[in-house]
Amino acid sequence: MYLGRLLTASSASAATFFAGDATSQVVMMVPGAVSVDNWDAERTAKTALFGVGMAGWYGLTTSYLLSRVFQSQASTRLRLHTAVLHAITQQALFAPPLTFSFLYARAAFVNNDPMPFQTAEDTFKQVSSVAWTFLPASNVIANWAIRSHVPRRVFVHSVGLAWATYLSVQSHPGPNDLIRSD
Repeated sequence: MYLGRLLTASSASAATFFAGDATSQVVMMVPGAVSVDNWDAERTAKTALFGVGMAGWYGLTTSYLLSRVFQSQASTRLRLHTAVLHAITQQALFAPPLTFSFLYARAAFVNNDPMPFQTAEDTFKQVSSVAWTFLPASNVIANWAIRSHVPRRVFVHSVGLAWATYLSVQSHPGPNDLIRSD
């Protein structure tokens, strides 16, 4: 049962990071330069590997831990105060290591940065402050306001796509580097 959930979470994370990076390349491209020839498929594939290798199992594990702490056995819907505590705990304890890992992995393995730790550290503060502006609120909406399973999944994956796109934009050295010169 856990293996099935792990495969689902990893596949969903890979698809989200793949789509987020592809979207960020389209958003960041110089006008008129958007074409399949300019799309960096290797960069997108490496970003998707982060979804498979890190984000999938990490997200599943942290969700499991938080559900054990905050979920009552009687209901699948959290009360508002519990949903707020859940969101704050998620953002304070579990989001920073995943965000820093993504920034480091992008700098080291995608951008071939000679100082990936420093690059990740420099970007982390700004990315974290943006995360605090909307991720806890979206977490509360998903765990408290949306009752039906399908709309909740659509909402969560839409927020995930927006966040993966933002991370890809923020972790890339600059828009002009996206256009391949080979």
